Amino acid sequence: MRNRHFMENKNYVLAAGVFLLVICIITLSLHVLDIYNIFYKNACEALEGHTETALAVLESRISRQREATAWCGENIMQGAESDIGAILKEATDDNELYEYFYVSPTEITYYANGNIRKNDNYEKLNQIYGFEYKNNFVSVIQEGVNKEGDTVPYLYGVYPVRVEDSGEKGYVISASEVENLFGEDSFNYLTEIGSCCIVNRTGDILLKDSGFAKEIGPEANFYVSMENRSNQGRGIKSALTKIKTAIPNEAGGSVTYKAASGEETYVSYHRIDGTREHFLVISFNDGILDDMIHAVMLRSFLVGLGVFILMGIILLTIWTKGENAGNIIRKLAYEDEVTGGKNLNYFKRAAAEIIRENKEVPFIMYRFDILNFRYINEAYGHKKADGVLTACIEEFKHFYSKNELCVRINSDHFVALVINDLSVNQRYQNYLKSVGEKAREIGVRYPIRLRVGMYQIHKGDRDIDIMIDHANVARKSMTGNEKSLESFYSDRIMADMKKVNEIESVMQSALSKGEFKVYLQPKWDIVNDCVVGAEALVRWIRDDGSMVYPSDFIPIFESNGFIEKLDFYMLETLCETMHRLEELDEYILYPISVNQSRILIINPDYVRNVEKLFKRYETAVEKLEIEITETVFFDEKEKMLDVINNLKALGVTLSMDDFGSGYSSLSILKDVPFDVLKIDRGFVTETANSNSSIIILQKIIDLAKSLGIDVICEGVETIEQVDNLRKLGCEKVQGYYFGKPMPIEDFLEKFCRRDEEY
Repeated sequence: MRNRHFMENKNYVLAAGVFLLVICIITLSLHVLDIYNIFYKNACEALEGHTETALAVLESRISRQREATAWCGENIMQGAESDIGAILKEATDDNELYEYFYVSPTEITYYANGNIRKNDNYEKLNQIYGFEYKNNFVSVIQEGVNKEGDTVPYLYGVYPVRVEDSGEKGYVISASEVENLFGEDSFNYLTEIGSCCIVNRTGDILLKDSGFAKEIGPEANFYVSMENRSNQGRGIKSALTKIKTAIPNEAGGSVTYKAASGEETYVSYHRIDGTREHFLVISFNDGILDDMIHAVMLRSFLVGLGVFILMGIILLTIWTKGENAGNIIRKLAYEDEVTGGKNLNYFKRAAAEIIRENKEVPFIMYRFDILNFRYINEAYGHKKADGVLTACIEEFKHFYSKNELCVRINSDHFVALVINDLSVNQRYQNYLKSVGEKAREIGVRYPIRLRVGMYQIHKGDRDIDIMIDHANVARKSMTGNEKSLESFYSDRIMADMKKVNEIESVMQSALSKGEFKVYLQPKWDIVNDCVVGAEALVRWIRDDGSMVYPSDFIPIFESNGFIEKLDFYMLETLCETMHRLEELDEYILYPISVNQSRILIINPDYVRNVEKLFKRYETAVEKLEIEITETVFFDEKEKMLDVINNLKALGVTLSMDDFGSGYSSLSILKDVPFDVLKIDRGFVTETANSNSSIIILQKIIDLAKSLGIDVICEGVETIEQVDNLRKLGCEKVQGYYFGKPMPIEDFLEKFCRRDEEY
């Protein structure tokens, strides 16, 4: 009975296996056909891409020569005739790629070496000089004689220069050798699969690659070579008619004809911008694509054969199916679809294995990202941005060994394991430079800068996640504004980062619970010895009574943008408090100032939101003063002036805070309608020891008064400072000498009761 059930199960397995095998054969056949179509399309796209790249490189070269020649021409136009030789020499010395000479309207030729020739019969000059120009600049390819006396092809850039007296044109000419043009990297792919040349509108071959004669023919005219190679083959007449019609009209395109050997020949032609009707022509046997695909098809067949063998094994050992499927899944789990490299899963496994097998080798963990990658994505598009990401992976292989790894984690974030040897810094610099060059090749001109956090791996380290986290902590410790974007992990950085995380994790709830308190510091009239106002300052007092000092949380809020919420909260709290005090009528209400950060002021809705606050709390606007720093005008000055003027229209008093602490400009006093100027505590401190500070402070006070601007000096802590400021004409001060920041209730009781006089 058991045997019968076993046989039945076995037959079911075999039947299922045969069914699966048939399905696989059909699927594989369809898949092979799809592979053929996909790879043929990819091969065509690759050819088109390499052609566009080569053409772009060539046109870029012409563009650079245009700029260099124009520079020389502009200088000749501005100089005297006696200066021409010196200008040509300077241009040649500055750019060794080009030789310069100048042909005057009187057919006198000036050379950079100082020679001057009359009626120079040098063929290339006669051809160039007699050309009727349609543009300001044109490039031509013609043969010339180099310094060694050899005849080689040159790319000549011709720039017309008008002589003011006669109105006639002379020509500045630059020359650069292009004999090895098709040997450059951008043409490697094209010359490997076929031949390249540059022709004029009549088909004359001006420049060709080294294998052109062997593959195409020795003729000097491309049309003739096409006819001879085809031997009146199929399609040659229509192909010649099409290309001869298109090229004189400066159009690009492609044609196909049958060569004498029976092979289909593919010819594409592309106009070269900036030249005198020159075209880049690429010719190759159409069968080359089939040859490339046949190799892929052979590999596909071998893969199919492997699948059949695998299916045979499945028929005998069905239980291995799950294991094989698991292997495939694991393989897919290790690939990064954007860069084509490995992913973080692979990195963790491989890095642990490398470290374990190389215990005596010192390793460093890199955790880096691309600075301002978001801008690259938006400015150049996702395709080029992904190309930069791919370059970070591909270029790593050129500078690091097989025991060093680099993978993309997500977005523009990468992790790498490198050996910390004597060349580690140089290799990193070379790698960074290579990534930048690769980015420029794909059209990304924005400089590539990497922000790198590093962790030195110790012998006792085992957990890859912790190593990556340590490197990431070092990376996050940088803002991106540092001169050096490389940081090593340290316990101090970890402590700082932990502190930041702790503050950021509770800042929103602290705001909701009202833990941020408004403290007031008095402003004092040192002439009449009385309080004249106060500044609202924030203090963070937790529920347990402990205080977080402003120096600990303000920089963090400014960095993460939370300062915008906090500053507006301070303004709203102040408006609510002032409204409450007016209703009580128990206290004298002095003007109170509050600082507003740049990130808040640039909010398009800021003025409208402030106006809503004033209306909601019926705020006595004349008792409210808004303090801003000069830095808000560093960018978008006109926009900031509109905001300031709109605030003034609401009746708000405006104060410029920390004047003199940075790069304060007196012009800001002229352009911005400030009511109050708060002079930085640095000037007050230095008045005891610095005559120059006293003089500057005196002039600032006098200037402000003459402009009708009130002056308040901050940081006053001693009676000597009070006396000095009084002598200089300063009437109002703020500082610890007259009072530290205190809760609102304490300030009211101490300074504002109506039954008290000061």
